[in-house]
Amino acid sequence: MTHRMCAVCLAVALATMGGVGSAHAQAASEAEVRDLEARARFESGRLAFEAGRYEEALADFERSYELSGRSVIHFNIGLVHDRLRRDEEAIAAFERYLEQVPDSPNRAEVEARVAVLRAQRAERIPVEVVVAPAAPSHRIEYEVWAWVSTALTVAAAPLAGVLWALANDEYARLDAQCGESGCARTAIEASGAPALVDGTNAMLVTAIVAGVSAVTAWTLYFVDTPSSGPASVRLGPGTLRVTF
Repeated sequence: MTHRMCAVCLAVALATMGGVGSAHAQAASEAEVRDLEARARFESGRLAFEAGRYEEALADFERSYELSGRSVIHFNIGLVHDRLRRDEEAIAAFERYLEQVPDSPNRAEVEARVAVLRAQRAERIPVEVVVAPAAPSHRIEYEVWAWVSTALTVAAAPLAGVLWALANDEYARLDAQCGESGCARTAIEASGAPALVDGTNAMLVTAIVAGVSAVTAWTLYFVDTPSSGPASVRLGPGTLRVTF
């Protein structure tokens, strides 16, 4: 819209208010008082509008309409709502103006502005937030794995030491019994010393493997923290408002 459009309506409203006659009465009647107040509030709203104090202007125009009932003020109310970016209220006020003042001189411009506001309303798409489902957590499985591996490590390592000590004692006994010539293979195997060595090696391997497994499981347990999943935000097309 243009400043000419604003000026036309302001002039129409003021001209409509100008017809207050009191030829037959010296004292102002109640109707005259209301009309004077309506004119004063309209003028106050006009000044506030020009100064950019739109909320104040809206209150003045609405009060002026309440006091006078003049349909042309709907245009001013719509104009303020439009400046405040209240599209729904602006459309409603402009439509009331067009309905109640069908022969208004700025009708074409008001209809064009209403069409723009309706188009913007139709294009406006709400913000849509899409949240992906949370990824499943394996913390329980990792914790069980970690504790089992830790328990095996704690059990196997000391047991390997015990078996090694027993095997060492048994070989020392065989050396003392057989002397420098050494014992026969059958006697060594019968003593159980080789089995103790095999057991020691098996427990050492178990302790090492279980230890590595425990470290891996605990790492995965602490890294696998709960997550709400990624979120994507999609916005509708922007709207460009046309100012008056």
